[in-house]
Amino acid sequence: MSKRKSFDELKFTDDFMFAKTMRANPEMCKRIAEICIGKKISKIKYHETQKTMDLAYENKGIRMDVYFEDDEGTMYNVEMQNANLGNANRRARYYQSVMDLNSMEAGCDYDELPNSYIIFLCMFDPFKESRAKYEFKYRETTTPDLQLQDGSTIIFINPFGNFHDYPILDENGEPEKDIPSFFSLLRGEVLHDGIGKLIQDEVNKAMLHEEWRSEYMFLSVTIEDAKKQARKEGRAEGRAEGRAEGRAEERLSFIRNLIQSGVSDDIILNTGVTAEELEKAKKN
Repeated sequence: MSKRKSFDELKFTDDFMFAKTMRANPEMCKRIAEICIGKKISKIKYHETQKTMDLAYENKGIRMDVYFEDDEGTMYNVEMQNANLGNANRRARYYQSVMDLNSMEAGCDYDELPNSYIIFLCMFDPFKESRAKYEFKYRETTTPDLQLQDGSTIIFINPFGNFHDYPILDENGEPEKDIPSFFSLLRGEVLHDGIGKLIQDEVNKAMLHEEWRSEYMFLSVTIEDAKKQARKEGRAEGRAEGRAEGRAEERLSFIRNLIQSGVSDDIILNTGVTAEELEKAKKN
């Protein structure tokens, strides 16, 4: 497995840093959401960061990176996606269903379900159409202008896409002025102005946050403990079925231990686990 990043090596696109900085600076978080949806937001109210939403009938849940609502009650879930697991569409569907169920459990009736945006910031092109933004709403298949108007919107941002041909527009129909800066930041470039510099400044401030540093170190220890436990289980499996099977079981056990500890997919993938191994561990 590849060496895990140190705290000082983290970037905005790393899951841990993304969740921390987005919650620490609500104005920055709001501005990023505005860029993605193409309209202004007055103010936001955070819900629990990386909120775990459990589905009682399945006894499993999802963890949301950045989860908040605006002053009109619209719900937002913004996710950083570093690895292309090939299931972005199904993942979005699942997130939407869980958000709706969570609203229902909070006492909301069907006709009171809030409008919602699920926004994936992808470090890859999820649909291979070279677009900077993919926006989905339910429509009637033979009459595209006929929308279901259920209040849900799912957006995928691809910073490597061509936003000149497919621009992200503001509420006046003009290309968002912060797009070049934001996309450059997501691509890993150094910025000296615009939203990109604001984000980088927030990351630099985070590097001085000793509590976050300690939290990240604790997470690293959790990962190391999961590795040790997996090695024990793998050795036992190896004695029973052979060394090759033991090593394979060790890796699966390691991944399962991280999942059970609530570690996010992106952090698991940063340990050197492949997308295929992660999916296999979730199924078994």
